[in-house]
Amino acid sequence: MNRYLRSSSLVAIFFAFASVSLAPASALAADRLTAGLYQIVATKVGSPPSTFQQCVDAGRAKAVSGNATVGRAAAKADAEEFGCVLKSYELTGDTISQAMVCGGATTTSRATYRGDSFEDDQAAQGATAHWVAKRIGPCK
Repeated sequence: MNRYLRSSSLVAIFFAFASVSLAPASALAADRLTAGLYQIVATKVGSPPSTFQQCVDAGRAKAVSGNATVGRAAAKADAEEFGCVLKSYELTGDTISQAMVCGGATTTSRATYRGDSFEDDQAAQGATAHWVAKRIGPCK
């Protein structure tokens, strides 16, 4: 995975960024993001896919299923946890576009959520990745 995002800390930032970037007021909260274990396939042009798993706990699922204010607050808190600053957060239907700055480098994400799956296009430090995530069961 490091070849996609250049460091394990960027993997954590990208997942935090992706998993908090949902807050469409029109959707049912239970349908936005479901707690559980997700299998994520990350791809980069010219490289083979990388697959990993990530647990989304009930607290995280609840945060990303809130309204736009809740989603923005969660994204801001996650960015700050990594020493970053949330620069933008835009909600359009089930898609969230956001950007944060970490040590002078900008990280962007455009994610669409569908309850037990999501897709996310990300860019950081010249690297781009496309994630396709599917819930595969409860967290282990």
